[in-house]
Amino acid sequence: MKVKRCHGSTKENEVSWIEPKEAVQRWTAKSLKKEFGVVKSSPQVYDVKCIRDDCPFRVHAYMGKYDTFWSVSRIEHHTCILEELEVQHRNLTADFVAQHMYSKIVNNPGYEAKSIINSIDDDFQYKISYSKAYMAKQKVLEMRWGTYEASYHNLPRVPHTLCRRNPGSYFEIKHYNLPEDPTKRVLRVLSLYWRRASMHSKIASTEPS
Repeated sequence: MKVKRCHGSTKENEVSWIEPKEAVQRWTAKSLKKEFGVVKSSPQVYDVKCIRDDCPFRVHAYMGKYDTFWSVSRIEHHTCILEELEVQHRNLTADFVAQHMYSKIVNNPGYEAKSIINSIDDDFQYKISYSKAYMAKQKVLEMRWGTYEASYHNLPRVPHTLCRRNPGSYFEIKHYNLPEDPTKRVLRVLSLYWRRASMHSKIASTEPS
């Protein structure tokens, strides 16, 4: 398995930049066309084996207590025979697809799920479902810009910043309790007077989904 090494490292089994989970997924899906099951996955240990009991395939990687890189301590190769290429691959998860498609989606937020499906098919020769492609896109958008809920709660910071940078400006935010859940408050109206642009506007907001 080819992995990227740390800066200045001379050890072939030191892994950095690409975490072992993504590296193993990419290796098995693209090069080996085999599937694996996870034995243990934690911030310090990643251990996988072949889904077939009679195959010795095993990859064990760990991060030392004081290390900033992963080390692969064990690699056992597949001996099982691939009788035919499966249409889908269990290790092409939504998280993996999101990591693989990250730059394309960030550069083009309008990238459709169908295009993600076609891109994965071109790169790995496997089909993923529409729901997995859609989920992967949502994960990318959240990784880059955060969740809708976070954006909603960060909204009041915008007029605060405008008023701080433009003396004489002012704003008013009104909150209302949800009838179905009085413990939750919802932003309904934002009145903003921006002195520099002499702009006054009222923006009606919606509840976060």
